[in-house]
Amino acid sequence: MTCCQVRADLDTQKTYFENYINSRSDWELAGIYYDEGITGKKKEKRTALLSLMTDCENHQVDMVITKSLSRFSRNTTDCLELVRRLLAMNVPIFFEKDSINTMDTKGEVLLTIMASLAQQESQSTSQNIKLDLQYRYQQGHVQINHNRFLGYTKDADGNLVIDPEQ
Repeated sequence: MTCCQVRADLDTQKTYFENYINSRSDWELAGIYYDEGITGKKKEKRTALLSLMTDCENHQVDMVITKSLSRFSRNTTDCLELVRRLLAMNVPIFFEKDSINTMDTKGEVLLTIMASLAQQESQSTSQNIKLDLQYRYQQGHVQINHNRFLGYTKDADGNLVIDPEQ
C-alpha cells in the first residue's frame, strides 16, 4: 500500500464522518481525532486519542463515533480501560462497522470479544513481519535503513556501500 492510498483512505473516512454527523440536526461535530501512522497498540503514543479523552473529561464531547474497534484500539486492555473511563463520564462509543454501542447492555461483551480479535490480528501481523525479516536474513538479504547511517547509501542491488560524497 502506498502513502497516497493511506492518505486517500483517511481523507475519505474523515469526509464520511463529517457528513454523517452533520446530517443529524441533533448532533454537533466536536472534532475529528486521528493518529495517522500509529498502530493503535499503545494508547500512550496516540496523542489524538489522549486529546479526545481530555475533551471528553472536559465535557466538550458527549459521544464518540468510530469506524471500527480496530481503529479505536488494538490492545484489549487499553480498549476496555478507555471504554470504561468514557462510560464513567457517560460518554458512549459507537463502533459503526462492528455495530457496537457501548451504552447497550451487550456492548461490553461484544467489545471484549472484538477487542481480543483486533489485538490477535495485530500480533499475528507483527509475527508475520518478523518471520519475513528472519527469512530474508537467512537468505542473505539484510534490510537496513541506510537513511540513518551517515556516509552510507545503497547501490542498484540494494547493498550498503560507502557514499563518497559524505
